[in-house]
Amino acid sequence: MHTWRCLFGLLLPLSVLGVPAAATISDSTYSSPDLRTSTISPWNPAKPIRAARAWETAVRLPGRVVSLPFVAAGALAQGSMVFLDRTNSWDRAIRLGQAAHRAGIEVLPASLGDHTGIGGELRWAPPYIDRRLLVEVNATTNQYNRERVTGSAGPVSAVYSSSWRPRELYFGPGLGAEHSGESTYGERSQSATLVMTWGWQHFDSARVRPFEPIVPGSAAPHIAPGRTPGPARGTSSSPGAVTR
Repeated sequence: MHTWRCLFGLLLPLSVLGVPAAATISDSTYSSPDLRTSTISPWNPAKPIRAARAWETAVRLPGRVVSLPFVAAGALAQGSMVFLDRTNSWDRAIRLGQAAHRAGIEVLPASLGDHTGIGGELRWAPPYIDRRLLVEVNATTNQYNRERVTGSAGPVSAVYSSSWRPRELYFGPGLGAEHSGESTYGERSQSATLVMTWGWQHFDSARVRPFEPIVPGSAAPHIAPGRTPGPARGTSSSPGAVTR
């Protein structure tokens, strides 16, 4: 009897403190110790839970606004890469560039100077005439343009150029003009040039003795076939000069 009283005295405080009873197999919080599958329905909230509360959305708003350009750039880059991969456009562009290079076509940045805008330059040099003809076309977003044709045949070459520069800066006469008087003017120019080149001196390297410099004003020494280069009969040599 005394033993039962002691046992009751120990269990009564635990029941008052609210110690939960062991979970039964019909309870959703029950888990099998050996991790076996169960057919018990999962726990569901009483109402849908939002992804974020109102105050959390308000705190995140400045960061979302600042990151919008980066998000748009990332989406554009991802879409572009997917498009290139699906359509095989990158390989097609490489093959097109190789074919254009074989045809003598080149695409370069525009070379019209400062304040002319963004543009490009197209060059064409027919490969079957050994680049003796060169056609260049430059154009920019500020309506600057230049066309030039260059042709050459032996010592004669000709160049024709035409350009339009609609907004050239002008601050007034003299180097001391103030920038406050800035204005612009347009300039159209055309030019044609004929050039002839020729050589006036022929140098024969076979007539020069090895290890001996040529003295200005003297004739180049002659090496007879089958003979070892050296001082000719009746001449003397010294380092750094040739004498006769």
